Amino acid sequence: MVSADAVEDAVMIQSSATAMEEDVVIKKKNGKQKGQKGKKGGALTIIDLQSDTLMMTAKKHWAVAEDKEVTFSSEVVETIYKEELCAGGGEKPAPINRIAVLEISQYLERYLLPNFSAEESSFAHTLSIIHMVNEKFREGVPPWACFHQNQDTFESFFQKVVSLKKDHEFLPFEKITYLHFFIHCFQSLEDEMVRKQVLPLVSLPLWRNLSLGHLQVELKANPQLEKHWRYLERKEKKAAKQAGYTPPAERAETWFIPALLAEFQQVLENAVLEVQEEEGEEAEVQGPAVHDASLLYCERFLEFVIDLLSQLPTRRFVRTLLDDNALVVKCRLSNLYQLSEGRLFGQLTDLFRYYQGFEINDHSGSSLTDEEMQASQSERLQQLQRLAFKHVPKLIDLALQTCGVLEKRGNLTKYLEVLDPEELKLLATRQLRLLSAEDPWADRVDFLTEVVVSSYEKRRSQRQKVNELPLYPTEDVLFDENLVPSITYTGQAVLALPKLNLQFLTINDYLLRNFNLFRLEATYEIREDMLEVLKHISCYLNYEEEEDQLFFKGWARMALPTTTFQITEVGKPNVGEAKPSKVAAEIVIDTGSLRGPIRSEWDALKEHDVIFLMAMQPPEEGYPTPSLKEGANLTQEMITRGCGLQCVRGAEVVEIRDEEGRLMNDFTGKLSPVPL
Repeated sequence: MVSADAVEDAVMIQSSATAMEEDVVIKKKNGKQKGQKGKKGGALTIIDLQSDTLMMTAKKHWAVAEDKEVTFSSEVVETIYKEELCAGGGEKPAPINRIAVLEISQYLERYLLPNFSAEESSFAHTLSIIHMVNEKFREGVPPWACFHQNQDTFESFFQKVVSLKKDHEFLPFEKITYLHFFIHCFQSLEDEMVRKQVLPLVSLPLWRNLSLGHLQVELKANPQLEKHWRYLERKEKKAAKQAGYTPPAERAETWFIPALLAEFQQVLENAVLEVQEEEGEEAEVQGPAVHDASLLYCERFLEFVIDLLSQLPTRRFVRTLLDDNALVVKCRLSNLYQLSEGRLFGQLTDLFRYYQGFEINDHSGSSLTDEEMQASQSERLQQLQRLAFKHVPKLIDLALQTCGVLEKRGNLTKYLEVLDPEELKLLATRQLRLLSAEDPWADRVDFLTEVVVSSYEKRRSQRQKVNELPLYPTEDVLFDENLVPSITYTGQAVLALPKLNLQFLTINDYLLRNFNLFRLEATYEIREDMLEVLKHISCYLNYEEEEDQLFFKGWARMALPTTTFQITEVGKPNVGEAKPSKVAAEIVIDTGSLRGPIRSEWDALKEHDVIFLMAMQPPEEGYPTPSLKEGANLTQEMITRGCGLQCVRGAEVVEIRDEEGRLMNDFTGKLSPVPL
């Protein structure tokens, strides 16, 4: 970070967001340089910064000499917020170049924070501080250092921020900025000052929002919590008789998280606009449109709940509330989850579901083994069967089935189809106590069925999921920007990746996060190598020579077309698996045209080396050729239709033979030189 005092000594400040549409471009007009918004960003020199309108404002109001007094004006804060931070009336994200200029000028440390007052500061003043804290996180500088000098200020500021949820209506991107701030807060639990303020928001009073049946089930399963709950109830009765008593429903630890949940469900419901038809005789049906701000908000909110569930101090009581609201089911049944535009939302939903059902005791923090999870699953199914046998005559077949049959999704769904909508609602809300009868979704049959099925179906263990992963990355992972982001990632988008932090659920959680990140890091390196190959080769069909023969216009150093490819063996699946135990193939390539070091590299291939097979087809006619430069944002569709790459599979070399069938580079001591 470069302070305002050090601006004279700096040489150049490179913006980290050159690809944003609303970035700052410094242009020269009539001999004067003027800061204005443009479609492309660039390097900001010191001369540019000095002539920038924000820097001029900073020099006038807060970036002054230490012996001069800073005069605060709320109008300056309002003007900067409306013109710079609240771009497009809150319908567009704030330009990060403009926020970066404010950060360089120490807008937060010198102007906003020293003049903040919880009673008098405006909404724009508070949101401006939130913007600057978020920018510090984005740039990777210590975000809370300026608050440590006066921790009372942070306490009043945090309470002010929480109260904004009740007192103000937020514009679309103001909601995102507001939510992003709390994501950063809950990711800073190692800071005692922050931890003291945020943990009460996810404490036991949060359970006052549970449905009565779900609350009774949870308290009965945790006797210690039941004692503590009764103690809190007695304490509330005594406090209610005193003057100045605040009811629990009006306290932030009771209403704040549920208010965010309600807002998310409302945004999720309205994120996909209705299908519109053009007027006229030849009316064309348009596809559903997704509101960009709503989509980003939904993605940010899922990041927020994933962070809460992936840390034990915040998971303990929040998971039960999310389960009572059946939030995972609502996300999976939403229109956004079904659309291609909601691919990242779907990946985040899957990650949310993973942490929602993580193998851990929320209250003791102990890890649960596969055997303990299976025993718990069987006990729940038996409870369902006993209830069905006594109180639901239509489910007598379900009550007499084995647990192995019922834990399959298809079978359980089939048994529930015999119930009427009212009977299904009674089963899910009153008898099984899975959710509240007052839930807005409680009248949807598909929702109720999914809630029951997802609660009782068999969950695959993490070991099974890891074993089902391919050994080498395929095209689905290689060109997924949500999992393997390009080098130009600016931090404004959400990634469907686990976070490495000081808080982990169990040692298995820690190892799985590192495993996934290491696997995706290796995938990124492989993708860059493949893009380098695709940049040099270009396939086409030459109908004059041979109709189905694929030709290449260029060549790459370590990429050769195959002469023949034949699968020679497909092994039977191992016990408990559905995929083949092995697939053996014979590949013939021609290295006769290679010379010098390139030929030597190909001849150096040996057993256990890894190669990648790329299935190519000619690019689709009329589809623009994508840019394959380093850091380019590429999708699987762009690679498939624009470059012709259909699929990618990794393989391990078993043996190499020359044209006469003799083994090459054999270090195993094999005697037979005869080809198989």
